[in-house]
Amino acid sequence: MQRKKLAMIIFIGVLIVFLGIFFFVRYYNIRPIEEHFPNSTLSDISASVGEKFELAQGQRAVIANTPVSIRYTGSISKLPFIEPLYDFVYNGSSGGYTTSPYNVSVVSGSNGNSTAVFTVSSVTSVCESLSLEEADFCWRDLAERTEDTSYCSNIISTVIKDSCVHADVLTEARDTFFTTISIVSIPVVTPSSVADTVREMCQGSTFSSGICLIVGEESVLTPQECVDLVEGGEYMGTEFYEDCFSVSMYVYGPDEEVCAQLEDPELVESCLISAEEAQT
Repeated sequence: MQRKKLAMIIFIGVLIVFLGIFFFVRYYNIRPIEEHFPNSTLSDISASVGEKFELAQGQRAVIANTPVSIRYTGSISKLPFIEPLYDFVYNGSSGGYTTSPYNVSVVSGSNGNSTAVFTVSSVTSVCESLSLEEADFCWRDLAERTEDTSYCSNIISTVIKDSCVHADVLTEARDTFFTTISIVSIPVVTPSSVADTVREMCQGSTFSSGICLIVGEESVLTPQECVDLVEGGEYMGTEFYEDCFSVSMYVYGPDEEVCAQLEDPELVESCLISAEEAQT
């Protein structure tokens, strides 16, 4: 009897040890390990836009004819993968590349984590290679990303160009409407009065895009007019259509029947949500 108890204790002990090893190995493999490299004693290298180049740990590359440089600063290891880390410098400022007209791509890490291959591409060249419709949105996004409205001049669509040039006004006006509409329980605040406030903010724009198109120079688009914009005319973007349903139903009241005219299931759902929200 005692031998059976002893065997059972030994068995449980061995099982606990093996489980401990299993979970330790599993945790080690899942837990990312981050390593930071000191500055390399190797000389900086020069590379061109669009060119693949390899950097050793801590080494810097200067991208010719641009104010860009990057340094291979470390890695995050999550077996079996190693993700190289880099420091991006644009016009002397270190940080994320999302405010510059350049993208950085990690092509590969090679030789363990001692070297990595990168490439720097121009967003401008990407926009130029796209179809007209895709390019217009690309130029607008680039202008917003870099806070440089000169990129808006490349846009063909007058609607998208307006949304690019007046991006700040449109953003502030949109935020004003949806922030203020949440306090309509105050007697002096109504959806129509909020629309009037936004309309004043839109003065100086062409009222051809975004929230300014929705509130209009004189009157807010009706739910039916929002649906008509979806079914015919220039593509305005999903967010615009969702805003159009929401604003118009706040002002004119919910209209679930108009939603049935839409073909896109996601827009139908958004339209119905707007109708529901307008009832509260």
